[in-house]
Amino acid sequence: LTLIPNPRLGEKLEPVPDEEHLSKLTTVQAECNKKIAINQGIVREGVPVWVDREFTLRHVPKELLGGTIVRFPHRLSFNTKITLTLASSSVAYVIVEKGRNGHLPRALIHQGWMRATSEPTIPEPRYGRKPLMMLYKPVKRGVLGLPALVGETCLAVVIVPQDGGTLSHPERQRRVLQTSLDILEARNEAYLAMKDMYVRETELLESL
Repeated sequence: LTLIPNPRLGEKLEPVPDEEHLSKLTTVQAECNKKIAINQGIVREGVPVWVDREFTLRHVPKELLGGTIVRFPHRLSFNTKITLTLASSSVAYVIVEKGRNGHLPRALIHQGWMRATSEPTIPEPRYGRKPLMMLYKPVKRGVLGLPALVGETCLAVVIVPQDGGTLSHPERQRRVLQTSLDILEARNEAYLAMKDMYVRETELLESL
C-alpha cells in the first residue's frame, strides 16, 4: 500500500487498497504441481484473466462479481494439476476455452460439475474472439483438486464464498466500488499537486 500526499490539505490520504490487498480479504490458496506464476484479483468488468496476458473478461455474469479470480499463465501444459484450499463453503467456477481445454470440461462434469448457462467473453482483437465456456460446482470448505490436464489448456478459476467465513458478495462489491473511488480521488490529488508544482516553477522561471 502507498501513501499519496495531499498538498492542499497538508496531510496524507489514507492508504489506498490495491487489487492484491483486496484479494487477501478471502483466503483462497492455489497450488500447482508445476512451478508457474499464480495470482489473484477481484472479479469485475475488465478484470485481467491470465498472469502473462493483457486480455480481460467482459460481460461478466453477475454471480461472479465480487468473487476471487485465481489466475494462471495463459497456456497450461499436459499433466498440470491445480489444487485450491478454500476457507469457507463456496461456489467454484472454471472458465475455459471451448477449444484448448485439455478435455477438462468432460472430466469436471464426470465429477459433478455443471455447465453454466452464461459465460464471460474476452473482447481483445488479438485474442481472436475464441468462445469460452464455464462450469461450476458448490463446494465445502477444504481442499478442491481439479483433474490433471491431458492437453494444453487455457483456464481461470473464480471462487465465490457462500457463508460467513469471508466477506459477503454485496460487501465485496461495495468495497471494490469504494476502492475504485478512492483510487480516482488519489489520482486527482496527485494531478492537482503536479499542476501546482508546474505553475510555481513557471512563475519562478519568469521571475528570474
